[in-house]
Amino acid sequence: MFKKVFSLVVACSLLFGSIIAEAAPTENKNQSYALEWGGNEGGSMISKIKVGELEYNYTYNDKGNRIAKTFENKNILYDYNNDSLLSSEVRENNYITYNYNSTNDMIGLTLNGEIYNFVKDDDLNVTAIMDIHNFEVAKYSYSENGIASILGRDENGEWIDKSDDPSFIGSINLIRLHSFYYDTETKLYYNGFHYYDSTINQYVVNENINKITPKASSDVINKVSSCESTSKNNSNFGKSISYSSTWYNNLSDVELLTRLFYGENTVNKDDQNAVTWVIINRKIKNTSTFGGGTFRGVATKSGAFEPITGAESGTANARVPSTSSSLWNNALYNACVLTVTSSTADYNDLIQKPTGISTQLYFVGLSYFLTGVSQDITPIGSGIKYSFNGGSSFVPIKDIVIVFNYTSTFQNPTSRSAITSNSNLNTAAKRNTHNIFFNES
Repeated sequence: MFKKVFSLVVACSLLFGSIIAEAAPTENKNQSYALEWGGNEGGSMISKIKVGELEYNYTYNDKGNRIAKTFENKNILYDYNNDSLLSSEVRENNYITYNYNSTNDMIGLTLNGEIYNFVKDDDLNVTAIMDIHNFEVAKYSYSENGIASILGRDENGEWIDKSDDPSFIGSINLIRLHSFYYDTETKLYYNGFHYYDSTINQYVVNENINKITPKASSDVINKVSSCESTSKNNSNFGKSISYSSTWYNNLSDVELLTRLFYGENTVNKDDQNAVTWVIINRKIKNTSTFGGGTFRGVATKSGAFEPITGAESGTANARVPSTSSSLWNNALYNACVLTVTSSTADYNDLIQKPTGISTQLYFVGLSYFLTGVSQDITPIGSGIKYSFNGGSSFVPIKDIVIVFNYTSTFQNPTSRSAITSNSNLNTAAKRNTHNIFFNES
């Protein structure tokens, strides 16, 4: 049987954003096409594909959904609903609407007014199409590499291969493996945000963007993916919440953690990942000081994290998040990892640790750190100390890290001036986008 999707990238937190300038072409070693990348975070979305002499241009909306495919003066147009689910498509002379049940599972399509229903297996692969009379009109047989052969009936009612018949309903329907959309030009599958190459069992990513291939089990990774999809398809997930001291009480663990991670940094993904590791480290400590041995206890410990237990202004980003932001989606991905597995090995495989981040238990906003709550150790240049009580007393700190990106960090500055003179931190605006991570000496 064909492979299940199991290889994800850290940026699998689904990326959104406007298209920007294209990156250099990337040649896929397993297919005869070349890719050009656009999108946020250095080029995370395919903007152009060249297949032989043909060139396909892809356009996306501000949520990262592909809304148009242009080639040879032809346009295929896609529309999505408020949950970023594919709702309709205009392809040549065909108008297709996609039908969903009450739990947002795609159950079929309507082609030029004719209703068809899908038959799916346990892996959500479309295996057959039924007409309105519940008569089986098409079947799909998948190879080991996930590519479908299309079967239809001849004039005698016998099943024959109709893969080369573009007018056949089985060919017109492109919802196939794992209910992903099949791109005939590349044989890639599109899930509404990312492109999946079933022949190598991996999502296609820009190799110039930092990524990891996790060693975690396929079961864990599938659960993470399911958690993300379920959360994104829940219209109440991430909605605005008015302030009260108990505003977070009714949130699920995954939404609570998502809002916490997002609230701590809305602009720097790798800093957000470092925040996630502090939460993990505190949960592992399992002490009353840090809220006990559950992520919920850690996240809601009084006074520990301003986005959750702070005042109205301090909780604003967590209560009213920008759910179309790539940082919201990174936060959701991290939260899903933490809630579907309790294995630290899985956390190490699935959540990137920026260079220098290891056992840190503390972080604060860098701008706040440089106020009256930190001092140089005498003589200046021999380290920094921090006040956990607002300036009444100070203790030396160690394992200091300021995260610029996954591979670039500022570790163990020896003085406060070393921080403010760093070229990445030499203005207040630059410092406002960073936390500083540390341990007590």
